[in-house]
Amino acid sequence: DVNGKTYTDVILLEADAKGEISPSIAAALESLTAAPARKAAARPLAALLGKGVQAPWIPFATSSYVALADPPDAGLLRDLARSPSPEIRAAALNGLGRAGDRDAFAVISDALADKNLKVLRAGLFAAGKTRAWDLAPRMIALLETEWTSIDLRAAVAGALREITNQAYGDNPEIWKTWWKDNGSKLVDDNGEVAQQLRGKAEERIRALRFIA
Repeated sequence: DVNGKTYTDVILLEADAKGEISPSIAAALESLTAAPARKAAARPLAALLGKGVQAPWIPFATSSYVALADPPDAGLLRDLARSPSPEIRAAALNGLGRAGDRDAFAVISDALADKNLKVLRAGLFAAGKTRAWDLAPRMIALLETEWTSIDLRAAVAGALREITNQAYGDNPEIWKTWWKDNGSKLVDDNGEVAQQLRGKAEERIRALRFIA
């Protein structure tokens, strides 16, 4: 019984909340991601994560939930994105990006200032997937920092490409010029003007060319 075993595994995790990642915990987590149990696992796993259990395996459980849930509980992921654990924050942000949760702006914005690079990369992924256009200037600024690694610069460029539909790589000067000329014309997926445009209706219509 797949459903019965799934619930048993989640109960095992909950019962051993204070333990280390023992062989039994590892086996339970592995079983939840096995093909037969994937659909059955998401709901009880979400219930477990929602209880705020503190345990060494919670980051792994969060990653498992993000991989299994379709769609995930965006509210739960937003809460997890505020966790003290950078591993949990990163996993939750990746899930919010995959879900395209446009209500996650606050936690995505916080992630772009996170000192943990894994969280920062996950925040960039989520920003791109949710098309958080008003975070673009902060991403461009990241390209000007000396500590930005090659893979992080690639993540910034990828997020900017998803938001703007432009491919200027990791050159901050080109991005700054483009944003100065076009940033105020970006509109969201509902066709609402993102920033107030001064001018006639024709200018607003031309702004639509920046939507995917």
